[in-house]
Formats: sequence, structure tokens, C-alpha cells
Amino acid sequence: MADASPIVANDRLALWSLALGNVVIGTGTLAFVGMLDTIARDLHETPSAIGLIAGFFSLAICLAGPLLGAATSRFDRRLVLTGSLALFAVGHFMAAAAAGYGSLLAIRVFTALAGALFTPQAAATASLLVPADRRARTMAFVFLGWSIAAVLGMPAGALIASTLGWRAAMTCIGVLSALGALAVWWRLPHDLFVDRIDAAAWRAVRAHPTLLRVVSVTAIHASAQFTLFSYIVIAYHDAVLATPLLMSLLLAAIGGAGFVGNIVAGRIADRRGPPVVIHVALAVMAASFALWIVLFAVGPGTAGVALAFIVALLWGAGNFASNSMQQVRLVNLAPSLASVSVALNTSAIYLGQFIGAATGGYLLAHAFTDPASKTLPWVGLPVFFIALAVSISAQRRIEHVRALPPTIRPI
Repeated sequence: MADASPIVANDRLALWSLALGNVVIGTGTLAFVGMLDTIARDLHETPSAIGLIAGFFSLAICLAGPLLGAATSRFDRRLVLTGSLALFAVGHFMAAAAAGYGSLLAIRVFTALAGALFTPQAAATASLLVPADRRARTMAFVFLGWSIAAVLGMPAGALIASTLGWRAAMTCIGVLSALGALAVWWRLPHDLFVDRIDAAAWRAVRAHPTLLRVVSVTAIHASAQFTLFSYIVIAYHDAVLATPLLMSLLLAAIGGAGFVGNIVAGRIADRRGPPVVIHVALAVMAASFALWIVLFAVGPGTAGVALAFIVALLWGAGNFASNSMQQVRLVNLAPSLASVSVALNTSAIYLGQFIGAATGGYLLAHAFTDPASKTLPWVGLPVFFIALAVSISAQRRIEHVRALPPTIRPI
């Protein structure tokens, strides 16, 4: 990967524009979850059916991310990132006018192409803007856009959808996307290129002794999270009878915890390394799912609402810290392969979302418990321990390879 330009590195507004872009992508992705029940009522569909739209959105990003990253790797990052946000805007304006379930599904899959391109390429671009010793903090900063989306965008989208309708919420996201595109075009420098993604790069990723194992951690823990999070509006309503206002506050709490957790994670990772942060984050998310089980037992009331906020804070802090630090972990492992590995990591996030949304939808549709959402944390909880075990195993492998003499290392 090319060395950071000192002129670019000093331009904080360039990094702010990338963070704003992630606010846009994060809002468009997360707000759909917050308005799931509103869309279901308007289109006369079940929540699990609307949840599958979110799942196919995630699957489209999973499949398209690496392919689009490779296809656009020869182009200036300013053009690629601006174009992806413009496409995101068009997709949301189209969604606001969708005639029914089928057209909304097709439009969301089309819109996913923009999300597949922006977030991983923004991360790779951010790593070009600063020296290596500031990489973790900088990438965490850019990823803060997702935290801000969770703090403001997701609850605002849910509130707008419940008061003015989900089509109005989609229109607002379209306008925000257009503004994000203008900001990136205005602040990101010309002639900024990542290393070319070609067949040799893919072969190098496949041959690397630990990269794919680290990426698998992302897919595993994302599938655990989104078994519940894809239907979090339903789960909070079932557990504590959450009103639209309380729901917005709980969603904001998730984002606020993610915002703070991301900042803290970046600072700790620059000193202690990303793996420590990732392992703590996975344990924190597992604790939040354990408390979800308790929350359903406690039920509505003051104690239930207080516990619901604790659950939100734990999940938010763990989720956003783990996602950003996984990206830093991959860049640090193989800087020259960052464009490929970060794209794969983003695909892994969305693959996990698809698996989680499909699993959660199946559990809701078959109602193994009363309420059906009560099953979701039970299914997701053990998967976090699998993710933690794989992450620890990958880190041990990394340390073993680093301890070998350079002449006999696998790569």
C-alpha cells in the first residue's frame, strides 16, 4: 500500500467526509431494521418477510463487495466513493416510491451495491491518509460513522417511519446520501489510489496463513448478533412492551454505546493491539445476549426497562468496537492486501447478517416459544463463544507464524 501523503494526512476534513459517508451507509442499513414493523403493516406482510428483505440486502453486499472492489481498484478513490453514495441516494428515492413487496426487495438489492463498495473502500482509503502508528485510531474514527448512524440515524428513521411513514424516512435517507456524496467529492483529494486488486492479490489472500481465519470471526459473530438484531424492534416490544418513543431511545442507546466504545477501542488498540479489544468485545456481546434471556423473564415495568437499556449499552459497545478493530487487525496483518481483506471482512459482516436474519425469521415464523422472539437470544448466545474460540485460535496462529524465522514463514 502506498505511503500516506503528509498533505492528505493533515486534512482532517477528508477523514470527516469518509466518516459522514459511513453515517449515510449505516443509516440506510440500520434504519431499515428500525422501521421493519411499520413497513410490514403498510405492505401487509409479516415481520419475518420484511426481515428477509434486510437479509437479502446483506447477502447482496456480501457477494458484491469483493467483486466491486476488484472492478474499481484502478479508479481514483474520490470518484469511486462519491459514485457509491450517489447510487445509495438513488436507491432510497426509488424505495420511497416502491409499489409493493417485490419491487422493494429488488430496489434494496440494487441499493446494496453502494453499501458493498463504500464501507470497505473508505476503510482502505483511510489507511492511506495516515502513518501506520495512527492507523487503528484513524480507522476507528472513520468507522464512527456507523456508530453515529446508530445513535441518530437508526432511531430517527424509526421515529419518522412511525409518525410520517416509512416512505418519508426513505426519502430523508436519500437526501442525506446526496449530501454525503457532495461532501466526499468536496474534501477527498484527487489521484488517491489503492493497490490493484487482481488474481495475484486473491491468491495471496488465500495463501496467507491467518487472514481468512480472522475474516471468519467476523462472519460468525455477525450471524449471532443479527439473529436477534434483525428483529430487535419486535424483541423489545415483546420483552418490555416498548412504545415508539422508548424504542427510539433504546436504539439511540445502542448507537451511543457504540460511539464511545469505538473511540475507546481505537485508543486501546493503538497501545495493546486490536486482538485484545476484539476478544473483550465478543465477551461483552455474549453478556448482552445472556441478559436478553433475563430480560424476557423480568418482563415489562421499571426493572425491565432499566435492564433493556443495560442490554442496549453492552451490545452497542461490543458490536461497533469489534467491527472496526477487525478491519485494523486485517490491515496490520497484511498492509499490501488491505483492499482485498477489508472488502472480504465487510462481506463477512453482511454474510453474518444474512444468516442471522434468515435464522431469526425462521424462528419467528415457527414460534417455538411464546413470544416467538424469546428464542432468539438462546440461539445466538452460544455462537459468540464459537467466534471467540476461533479468534483466539487465529491469534495463536499469528503469533506462531511471527515467531518463525523469516526464511521459513508461510508468507
